[in-house]
Amino acid sequence: STTAVDGYLKATDFTIFNNKLDSSSAFVGDVSGTSGATSVDKIKGTGVAITAITSGNFLRYNGTNWVNTNLVAADIPVLDAAKITTGVLPVANGGTGAASIGSGNIAIGAGTGAVTSLASGATGNVIYGSGASSWLSGTPDTAGLVDKSSVQAISGAKTFGATVKMSNQNLLSFGDTGANTASIKAPATVTSSYTLTMPPALPASNKVLQSDSAGVLSWVAAGGGGDALTTNPLSQFAATTSAQLAGVLSDETGTGLAVFNTSPTFATNITSPMIVGGTATTSTLTYKATSGVGAVGADHIFQVGNNGATEAMRILNNGNVGIATVSPGEKLEVTGNIRVSGQLSTGSQTITGGTSAIDWNNGNAISTDYNCASNISFANLRDGGTYTLVVSDPGTTQCSFSTTTTGTDAATVTYRFKPTNGARTASTYTIYTLMRVGTIVFVSWDSGF
Repeated sequence: STTAVDGYLKATDFTIFNNKLDSSSAFVGDVSGTSGATSVDKIKGTGVAITAITSGNFLRYNGTNWVNTNLVAADIPVLDAAKITTGVLPVANGGTGAASIGSGNIAIGAGTGAVTSLASGATGNVIYGSGASSWLSGTPDTAGLVDKSSVQAISGAKTFGATVKMSNQNLLSFGDTGANTASIKAPATVTSSYTLTMPPALPASNKVLQSDSAGVLSWVAAGGGGDALTTNPLSQFAATTSAQLAGVLSDETGTGLAVFNTSPTFATNITSPMIVGGTATTSTLTYKATSGVGAVGADHIFQVGNNGATEAMRILNNGNVGIATVSPGEKLEVTGNIRVSGQLSTGSQTITGGTSAIDWNNGNAISTDYNCASNISFANLRDGGTYTLVVSDPGTTQCSFSTTTTGTDAATVTYRFKPTNGARTASTYTIYTLMRVGTIVFVSWDSGF
């Protein structure tokens, strides 16, 4: 019973009390025996198999039962630095033997003793050996090293086994006993890399350096008393003015400075009030846009106005001439008005053989003996052009014209006749005058000539 009541003990309560464990009651499950002689046979249902127990044994699960055995290395989990939180690991055990090393310092071994550390000291310093087993921090100059960026005074001789390159026109300087230097540097632009090879020995007196085409230098005699140094003496000097150059020329012709018999090539503009082709009655003045193979853009350009601000005329490489236009499409194209005081003749053509094709590029006046059996076709009937067609055939068939023109200004056109187009007068000439405006061709005609 879970409650206490004064009086008699109930039968159910007595039964519960009477069934309580006594010293002879047997255990079942993970243990066996009685309360006075208990044996642990299992742990959480897994059997316990104990043999002769020795010192250092641990209880270890072998995959089937719990057994007594000594631990092996595989039973100890891997340790990492995070598990070592106190103490100092000696050098003999792979440690530093030091409790701390300064921030940014470099550790230096001390045999079996604790390591020491070395600070850099300053930006740009290097660590260098100061003895058989000692180190210091200092500048490259202090350490006896060559620094690529700082200015250093190098007192010892240095031998370079490869090319020494001075970039960005930096100087290679040679100092005197004082503060002055003599320097060598490259030009701003080197057209192509080259090498000058020095002579193999010292020169005799009054020798000068001379280079061949491969850049190999040699010592040559320097002549005296105004004699020429070589067969081409001026090749070794740069004249300061054209007058000075003319003063030493021996083959000058004409009356001006530096007038040569051969054709010179000028790399700059030539300013001259007059260019003359020659003095003979048959002298010719020839202009060339280029000495090479002409192509589009090899033009003759004539400029007038303020410093040539206005282009007056242009001759293209294909021979087309343009006045007040930079891209003439014809042999002569003029932008603007034209005044002709004499005649302006376009030429004429007479066609025989009875062809119906007329090409107005052959002239603005064309005569044909075609009998007008079919439409006459026109090529190069230009917009704005005026043309005269003479039909000499003696027949009377009405002449009609194709509405499709070809060539320049090709189009589909319409014809307007006055008088109305009709039959021709027999055994006479018929004349058609055509004027094209846009796609309309106005035709006036007459027969009986």
